[in-house]
Amino acid sequence: MVQDGEDPDPGGLHLDELVERLEADPEECRRAFEGLEVLDPETRHAIVEGLGGLPRTAGVGRLLRMLGSSHDPSTRDLANQVRRPAEDPPRVGIVAIGPGREIIPAGDAARPQLLHSVVTTVNGEGRGTIGLSTTLDGRRRTALFLCDVSTGLIDAVGREESESPEAGALLREAIDGAGGEALGDVPELALRLLATGLRRSRSGLPASVGSWLRTILGPLFPATLLGEWNPLPADPERPSPADPEDPGGPDPSDLLRRAGEVLEACPGWLDRSALTQELGEEIVLREGRAADPMRDSGAYRFLFEHVLIHRMETYRGMLSWMSLYWRHGEEPGLAESAAILARELADEQNAVPSHPFVVAISSRSLDAAIGRKWGREGPAVGAGPRAVEGEGMDRGEPGVSGV
Repeated sequence: MVQDGEDPDPGGLHLDELVERLEADPEECRRAFEGLEVLDPETRHAIVEGLGGLPRTAGVGRLLRMLGSSHDPSTRDLANQVRRPAEDPPRVGIVAIGPGREIIPAGDAARPQLLHSVVTTVNGEGRGTIGLSTTLDGRRRTALFLCDVSTGLIDAVGREESESPEAGALLREAIDGAGGEALGDVPELALRLLATGLRRSRSGLPASVGSWLRTILGPLFPATLLGEWNPLPADPERPSPADPEDPGGPDPSDLLRRAGEVLEACPGWLDRSALTQELGEEIVLREGRAADPMRDSGAYRFLFEHVLIHRMETYRGMLSWMSLYWRHGEEPGLAESAAILARELADEQNAVPSHPFVVAISSRSLDAAIGRKWGREGPAVGAGPRAVEGEGMDRGEPGVSGV
């Protein structure tokens, strides 16, 4: 324990001096928090205990709440322990958006106001961008988070500046970089995708991501936003496979139609692997035509077994992201199609080369490779799903007419 008169700060700063700074400048809390995070645990714990014995001013309380979200578990526990006699226990919940569009981390009195948000479409590599711009104490904080649908939040860039009409331009840059394919000011979507990305960051957050999350949403963000959110919205209109009125499951021709709609809306969702290019070149040199799932069934199966099967989870995540995106963007038909296809891919028994979505993306990818071989960009004439043969693909059985 820190004894009376002791100075636990190795830099020679007495706690009373620190308190004066905390009260004079709210930004000092963040700087003090970041400085304490790099100290050795013993010194940091001594300072936390010292803070716990001081009168609970606004600055001291804010810094202790920040320390309650430290990366070090022992520091978190100690900070929460010393502050709880004077404060209510922190509530663990999901960040909410208040009536003034303020972000409300449970248990945090410092509430940044959310001014703008941006969510881009997800590209063919399974990556999309989430942008947030908040203001607090006359300072604008804007950050863009790069999210991979499989591995979570992988990078972040941000900008902190004085509040002004020009502040937050980073979000406009994100929209321009996405070619306008982005939704603005849908905070529920942005926060939900951030939460999902955070939960999928199994190998830990990059330093840039963690730093900007705390800067934008406050230090309690990771503890309060992680909720049991389902990344895929419910679709009550579609009966489950066990429904007696739908004993055979979804209609393959309907799935093929939906896959065509989704991929038409996302033209960048193409597999550009070396194997796809090789198979496309082989088809055009041998046949002089676009790829066909019946006549080229061997190529389709080979591509699936060596490349696409390893991307099924990524495709499911891409469809889930776009389902939410289209739902908030008032594209209910596309949202429903993406949600249904995502649920299909979540079932391991549908990880087969004859699944309509796999057929559709194989056709478009092979035709794009053929188009490049012929000196054209994009899919060749007649690109897109044409037939789906089910389990009879390799046996030449009749297929179901496609789009």
